[in-house]
Amino acid sequence: MRTYWDTSAAINALISPNVWARLDSGEHFARLHLFSEFFATVTGRGIPAKDNAGNPVRLVLTPQDASIWLKGFRAKVTLIELDDAEILSALARAHAHSVQGGRVYD
Repeated sequence: MRTYWDTSAAINALISPNVWARLDSGEHFARLHLFSEFFATVTGRGIPAKDNAGNPVRLVLTPQDASIWLKGFRAKVTLIELDDAEILSALARAHAHSVQGGRVYD
């Protein structure tokens, strides 16, 4: 199976061993901006999580921990980029696939 990973999927892989395990089979792709967006989110405002007792907490990584995690993630994905013509063509076809709003971002 071919899987595209956006930042929210990468964040899910950070907090869920089951999601991380999905990287062990199939082909996985991501865009370079995921790394900056992930880093900014997890070292800045953090992400909602739960502690061992099930209480809500906000997980914030150090820059070093975020960089280490991203290196491990990078080893499991192929980076791809789209040029302006590819993006404009896909946006022109979005309506035919009922895609609008934030669903076209990644």
